[in-house]
Amino acid sequence: MARIFLLFSAWFVFAAASADTLRVGVASNFKTTLIDLSTAFEAEYSHKLTASYASSGVLYQQILHGARFDLLLAADQRYPQLLEAKLGVAGSRFTYAIGGLVLAINPALNSPLNPDSEPQLLLQQILSNGKKIAIANPDTAPYGIAARQALTAMGLWQNHSSQIARGNNVAQAFQFVVTGNVAAALVAQSQALQSQTQQFKQLTYMTIDPHGYQPIQQQAILLQSASNNKAALAFMAFLKSAAARDIIAQHGYTLADQP
Repeated sequence: MARIFLLFSAWFVFAAASADTLRVGVASNFKTTLIDLSTAFEAEYSHKLTASYASSGVLYQQILHGARFDLLLAADQRYPQLLEAKLGVAGSRFTYAIGGLVLAINPALNSPLNPDSEPQLLLQQILSNGKKIAIANPDTAPYGIAARQALTAMGLWQNHSSQIARGNNVAQAFQFVVTGNVAAALVAQSQALQSQTQQFKQLTYMTIDPHGYQPIQQQAILLQSASNNKAALAFMAFLKSAAARDIIAQHGYTLADQP
């Protein structure tokens, strides 16, 4: 019995020593995708993944002020580029997903609307009726920047800015339309896809013309403090694997060319 206990203790010590913890800052739109990715990652490796979710700009500021992240999964390329010149590992940055915008409409607040109309006409009708729409904050959230670009291209931004509510991130913008605080919202395509199997089926979704905003290239970057972290290195490699790319695609993202 003592021998078995010693063997078990030795195995436990070895497992603990060989397993590292990975701390990831994740753009809020990627939350459900990251949950599935972490499940697959932890099933394959002995490492543990922990995540914090916020807008990319907020995460960037947290990292600059000493937040203990090993890598950043941003919703754009701007913040990883800025980190690469300061605190990131040179050459580690790559595009792990390409996002898209959709218009989420709460039909209960917008009757009657013609569902066959183009998103621009629907938005114009909603705003002309004095109702509000929501986007993520363009000052800190890449999906907010894309939403502002799309609304500007539609000719709606300047004349209706007072009717545009700004969420801290795209997840909050989505909650605004779900709860009925606004009549519609410009959110991530991945949110629309995942909501079809959740409690948000009452919303109507329409794809926003991608020519109206710059491509949303979501990039990852390894931070210098984690350059020797086995878990961080393993996860960066895992993100490029076929298994991870399949999960990302299933959540409504377009895949970049194999990095």
